[in-house]
Amino acid sequence: MLVLLSPAKKLNLNHDNTLYKKNYTKFENQDKVIILLQELKKYTPSMLKDLMGISEELAILNYDRFQNWELNPFIPCIFMFNGDVYEGLQAQKLNPLELAFCQQHIRILSGLYGILRPLDLIKPYRLEMGTKINFQNFRNLYEFWGPTQTEYLNAYFDNLKQEERIVINLASDEYFKSIKPKYLRAKVIKIVFEQFKNSKYKNISFLTKYARGLMANYIITNQIKDIESLKEFNINGYAFQQELSGEDKLVFRV
Repeated sequence: MLVLLSPAKKLNLNHDNTLYKKNYTKFENQDKVIILLQELKKYTPSMLKDLMGISEELAILNYDRFQNWELNPFIPCIFMFNGDVYEGLQAQKLNPLELAFCQQHIRILSGLYGILRPLDLIKPYRLEMGTKINFQNFRNLYEFWGPTQTEYLNAYFDNLKQEERIVINLASDEYFKSIKPKYLRAKVIKIVFEQFKNSKYKNISFLTKYARGLMANYIITNQIKDIESLKEFNINGYAFQQELSGEDKLVFRV
Protein backbone atom coordinates (compact mmCIF):
# COMPACT_ATOMS: atom_id res chain seq x y z
CA MET A 1 0.00 0.00 0.00
CA LEU A 2 1.21 3.45 -0.91
CA VAL A 3 -0.13 6.74 0.48
CA LEU A 4 0.02 9.90 -1.63
CA LEU A 5 0.26 13.37 -0.07
CA SER A 6 0.53 16.90 -1.39
CA PRO A 7 3.45 19.11 -0.35
CA ALA A 8 2.99 22.38 1.59
CA LYS A 9 3.65 26.00 0.75
CA LYS A 10 4.57 26.73 4.37
CA LEU A 11 8.11 25.54 5.10
CA ASN A 12 10.20 24.81 8.21
CA LEU A 13 13.87 25.55 7.52
CA ASN A 14 15.10 24.93 11.07
CA HIS A 15 15.34 21.14 11.00
CA ASP A 16 18.37 19.54 12.64
CA ASN A 17 20.08 17.82 9.70
CA THR A 18 22.02 15.48 11.97
CA LEU A 19 18.83 13.67 13.00
CA TYR A 20 18.58 10.27 11.26
CA LYS A 21 21.23 11.56 8.85
CA LYS A 22 22.41 8.13 7.75
CA ASN A 23 18.91 7.34 6.45
CA TYR A 24 18.47 10.42 4.26
CA THR A 25 18.03 9.76 0.54
CA LYS A 26 18.57 11.58 -2.76
CA PHE A 27 15.54 12.56 -4.76
CA GLU A 28 14.97 10.90 -8.12
CA ASN A 29 14.21 12.63 -11.45
CA GLN A 30 17.27 14.86 -11.06
CA ASP A 31 17.51 15.53 -14.81
CA LYS A 32 13.92 16.79 -14.93
CA VAL A 33 14.43 18.95 -11.85
CA ILE A 34 17.42 20.59 -13.54
CA ILE A 35 15.31 21.32 -16.62
CA LEU A 36 12.67 23.04 -14.48
CA LEU A 37 15.26 25.02 -12.54
CA GLN A 38 16.89 26.26 -15.72
CA GLU A 39 13.50 27.50 -16.87
CA LEU A 40 12.61 29.11 -13.54
CA LYS A 41 15.93 30.98 -13.43
CA LYS A 42 14.79 32.91 -16.51
CA TYR A 43 11.96 34.52 -14.54
CA THR A 44 12.29 37.93 -12.90
CA PRO A 45 10.56 38.58 -9.55
CA SER A 46 7.76 40.35 -11.41
CA MET A 47 7.32 37.38 -13.74
CA LEU A 48 7.26 34.93 -10.82
CA LYS A 49 4.65 37.08 -9.09
CA ASP A 50 2.38 36.85 -12.13
CA LEU A 51 3.13 33.19 -12.81
CA MET A 52 2.43 31.99 -9.27
CA GLY A 53 -0.08 34.58 -8.13
CA ILE A 54 2.00 35.47 -5.08
CA SER A 55 3.01 38.65 -3.28
CA GLU A 56 6.02 40.73 -4.30
CA GLU A 57 7.81 39.65 -1.12
CA LEU A 58 7.33 35.96 -1.90
CA ALA A 59 8.29 36.53 -5.53
CA ILE A 60 11.61 38.09 -4.48
CA LEU A 61 12.24 35.29 -1.97
CA ASN A 62 11.73 32.58 -4.55
CA TYR A 63 13.64 34.48 -7.22
CA ASP A 64 16.62 34.52 -4.83
CA ARG A 65 16.16 30.81 -4.12
CA PHE A 66 16.20 29.91 -7.80
CA GLN A 67 19.10 32.21 -8.68
CA ASN A 68 21.24 31.00 -5.75
CA TRP A 69 20.05 27.42 -5.76
CA GLU A 70 23.41 25.90 -4.84
CA LEU A 71 23.57 27.98 -1.63
CA ASN A 72 20.22 26.79 -0.27
CA PRO A 73 20.21 24.10 2.46
CA PHE A 74 19.17 20.50 1.90
CA ILE A 75 16.38 19.40 4.26
CA PRO A 76 14.41 16.09 4.34
CA CYS A 77 11.07 16.94 2.77
CA ILE A 78 8.96 15.29 5.50
CA PHE A 79 10.49 17.73 8.01
CA MET A 80 10.54 20.78 5.72
CA PHE A 81 6.88 20.84 4.64
CA ASN A 82 4.95 22.54 7.42
CA GLY A 83 1.33 23.20 6.36
CA ASP A 84 -1.93 21.82 7.77
CA VAL A 85 -1.31 18.28 6.48
CA TYR A 86 2.10 18.12 8.13
CA GLU A 87 0.84 19.55 11.41
CA GLY A 88 -1.47 16.55 11.50
CA LEU A 89 1.24 14.12 10.39
CA GLN A 90 3.68 15.23 13.15
CA ALA A 91 6.78 13.82 11.48
CA GLN A 92 9.07 15.23 14.17
CA LYS A 93 7.48 12.84 16.70
CA LEU A 94 8.00 9.68 14.63
CA ASN A 95 10.57 7.22 15.93
CA PRO A 96 13.14 5.53 13.67
CA LEU A 97 10.97 2.46 13.01
CA GLU A 98 7.98 4.66 12.14
CA LEU A 99 10.14 6.80 9.86
CA ALA A 100 11.33 3.66 8.08
CA PHE A 101 7.70 2.62 7.50
CA CYS A 102 6.92 6.16 6.37
CA GLN A 103 9.81 6.06 3.88
CA GLN A 104 8.47 2.83 2.41
CA HIS A 105 4.75 3.67 2.23
CA ILE A 106 4.41 7.46 1.85
CA ARG A 107 5.05 9.48 -1.31
CA ILE A 108 4.72 13.24 -1.72
CA LEU A 109 3.77 14.74 -5.07
CA SER A 110 5.72 17.89 -5.96
CA GLY A 111 5.58 20.49 -8.71
CA LEU A 112 9.38 20.81 -8.76
CA TYR A 113 10.57 17.33 -7.76
CA GLY A 114 7.87 15.04 -9.17
CA ILE A 115 7.54 12.33 -6.53
CA LEU A 116 9.42 12.42 -3.23
CA ARG A 117 10.12 9.89 -0.53
CA PRO A 118 9.79 11.37 2.97
CA LEU A 119 13.52 11.36 3.72
CA ASP A 120 14.60 12.72 0.33
CA LEU A 121 16.79 15.78 0.80
CA ILE A 122 15.43 18.79 -1.08
CA LYS A 123 15.92 22.54 -1.13
CA PRO A 124 13.23 25.08 -0.18
CA TYR A 125 11.10 26.12 -3.15
CA ARG A 126 7.69 27.21 -4.31
CA LEU A 127 6.12 25.69 -7.41
CA GLU A 128 2.59 24.37 -7.18
CA MET A 129 1.54 21.59 -9.53
CA GLY A 130 -1.23 23.74 -10.99
CA THR A 131 1.21 26.48 -12.06
CA LYS A 132 0.68 27.19 -15.76
CA ILE A 133 4.30 27.36 -16.76
CA ASN A 134 4.70 26.98 -20.52
CA PHE A 135 8.12 25.81 -21.76
CA GLN A 136 9.66 23.57 -24.40
CA ASN A 137 6.75 21.47 -25.69
CA PHE A 138 4.89 21.46 -22.37
CA ARG A 139 1.87 23.65 -21.63
CA ASN A 140 1.92 22.96 -17.90
CA LEU A 141 3.44 20.80 -15.19
CA TYR A 142 0.83 18.08 -15.65
CA GLU A 143 2.18 17.42 -19.13
CA PHE A 144 5.76 17.64 -17.86
CA TRP A 145 5.34 15.24 -14.93
CA GLY A 146 2.37 13.03 -15.87
CA PRO A 147 4.07 10.08 -17.58
CA THR A 148 6.99 10.13 -15.12
CA GLN A 149 4.74 10.04 -12.06
CA THR A 150 2.71 7.12 -13.36
CA GLU A 151 5.76 5.12 -14.47
CA TYR A 152 7.35 5.66 -11.04
CA LEU A 153 4.30 4.30 -9.22
CA ASN A 154 3.97 1.33 -11.56
CA ALA A 155 7.61 0.43 -10.98
CA TYR A 156 6.91 0.47 -7.23
CA PHE A 157 3.82 -1.73 -7.54
CA ASP A 158 5.44 -4.20 -9.92
CA ASN A 159 7.44 -5.46 -6.92
CA LEU A 160 4.31 -6.15 -4.87
CA LYS A 161 1.66 -8.85 -4.85
CA GLN A 162 -1.62 -7.92 -6.54
CA GLU A 163 -3.52 -7.57 -3.25
CA GLU A 164 -0.86 -5.14 -1.98
CA ARG A 165 -1.18 -2.78 -4.95
CA ILE A 166 -3.27 -0.08 -3.33
CA VAL A 167 -2.98 3.70 -3.60
CA ILE A 168 -4.48 5.67 -0.72
CA ASN A 169 -5.09 9.11 -2.16
CA LEU A 170 -4.66 11.73 0.56
CA ALA A 171 -3.42 14.32 -1.95
CA SER A 172 -5.40 17.31 -3.15
CA ASP A 173 -7.11 17.16 -6.54
CA GLU A 174 -4.54 19.65 -7.87
CA TYR A 175 -1.68 17.27 -7.19
CA PHE A 176 -3.37 13.95 -7.87
CA LYS A 177 -4.15 15.19 -11.40
CA SER A 178 -0.44 14.68 -12.14
CA ILE A 179 -1.12 10.93 -11.95
CA LYS A 180 -2.87 9.01 -14.73
CA PRO A 181 -5.03 6.57 -12.70
CA LYS A 182 -6.29 4.56 -15.69
CA TYR A 183 -2.69 3.57 -16.44
CA LEU A 184 -1.84 2.64 -12.86
CA ARG A 185 -1.41 -1.03 -12.10
CA ALA A 186 -2.98 -0.55 -8.69
CA LYS A 187 -6.34 0.07 -7.01
CA VAL A 188 -6.88 3.74 -6.12
CA ILE A 189 -8.87 4.64 -3.00
CA LYS A 190 -9.83 8.28 -2.49
CA ILE A 191 -10.25 9.42 1.10
CA VAL A 192 -13.02 11.98 1.68
CA PHE A 193 -13.33 13.99 4.90
CA GLU A 194 -16.48 15.97 5.73
CA GLN A 195 -17.21 18.22 8.70
CA PHE A 196 -20.60 19.27 10.10
CA LYS A 197 -21.24 23.00 9.93
CA ASN A 198 -24.36 25.12 9.56
CA SER A 199 -26.66 22.09 9.75
CA LYS A 200 -24.94 20.12 7.00
CA TYR A 201 -21.81 18.16 6.15
CA LYS A 202 -19.26 19.83 3.90
CA ASN A 203 -15.57 19.81 3.04
CA ILE A 204 -13.85 22.54 5.08
CA SER A 205 -10.44 22.90 3.44
CA PHE A 206 -8.07 23.45 6.36
CA LEU A 207 -9.83 20.81 8.49
CA THR A 208 -9.63 18.31 5.64
CA LYS A 209 -5.93 19.01 5.15
CA TYR A 210 -5.28 18.49 8.85
CA ALA A 211 -7.33 15.26 8.78
CA ARG A 212 -5.23 13.97 5.88
CA GLY A 213 -2.17 14.43 8.05
CA LEU A 214 -3.85 12.71 10.99
CA MET A 215 -4.70 9.72 8.80
CA ALA A 216 -1.16 9.57 7.42
CA ASN A 217 0.15 9.53 10.98
CA TYR A 218 -2.40 6.84 11.90
CA ILE A 219 -1.25 4.68 8.99
CA ILE A 220 2.42 5.15 9.88
CA THR A 221 2.20 4.62 13.64
CA ASN A 222 -0.07 1.58 13.28
CA GLN A 223 1.78 0.22 10.21
CA ILE A 224 -1.48 -0.21 8.31
CA LYS A 225 -1.27 -2.00 4.97
CA ASP A 226 -4.90 -2.89 4.21
CA ILE A 227 -8.16 -1.03 3.57
CA GLU A 228 -10.22 -2.73 6.29
CA SER A 229 -7.85 -1.55 9.01
CA LEU A 230 -7.97 1.95 7.57
CA LYS A 231 -11.73 2.09 8.13
CA GLU A 232 -11.08 2.01 11.88
CA PHE A 233 -9.57 5.52 11.78
CA ASN A 234 -11.37 7.54 14.48
CA ILE A 235 -9.03 10.34 15.52
CA ASN A 236 -10.52 13.75 16.41
CA GLY A 237 -14.00 12.27 16.27
CA TYR A 238 -13.92 11.12 12.63
CA ALA A 239 -15.91 7.99 11.86
CA PHE A 240 -16.10 5.81 8.76
CA GLN A 241 -19.36 6.15 6.80
CA GLN A 242 -20.09 2.79 5.21
CA GLU A 243 -23.27 3.93 3.43
CA LEU A 244 -21.49 6.85 1.73
CA SER A 245 -18.40 4.90 0.73
CA GLY A 246 -17.73 2.62 -2.21
CA GLU A 247 -15.13 0.49 -3.95
CA ASP A 248 -12.93 3.46 -4.75
CA LYS A 249 -13.88 5.91 -1.98
CA LEU A 250 -13.83 5.93 1.82
CA VAL A 251 -15.84 8.69 3.52
CA PHE A 252 -15.16 9.89 7.07
CA ARG A 253 -17.28 12.45 8.92
CA VAL A 254 -17.00 14.37 12.14
